[in-house]
Amino acid sequence: MCVVMRKYTLPYETGPLSDVVMEFQILPGVAQRGIRPIIPDNFPAGMTALLRQMWDNDPTKRPSTEAVLESLCKLEETYAANKHSWDKLRKKHKRERDRHVKGSSD
Repeated sequence: MCVVMRKYTLPYETGPLSDVVMEFQILPGVAQRGIRPIIPDNFPAGMTALLRQMWDNDPTKRPSTEAVLESLCKLEETYAANKHSWDKLRKKHKRERDRHVKGSSD
């Protein structure tokens, strides 16, 4: 989310981890309750797939470090080839976030 939004945000401000105040509280939620942060619908598909693989409950289904690195390199290549559309998406997210922040402060 930080890359897409260009701002650090908690990816669990809503949903099953919304009660998290300090980041260390994520560990019990994930380990004991099997909860995962919500990934926005408009998050890049390749990153969504990689995240879901990396946090699979079954450790044998998680990708190796080499596979994660390979996936990240492919995502970087995809970004470079589609920089304009990804930057447009990031700007859209920023406008939506700014509207939300402004609306909640009124």
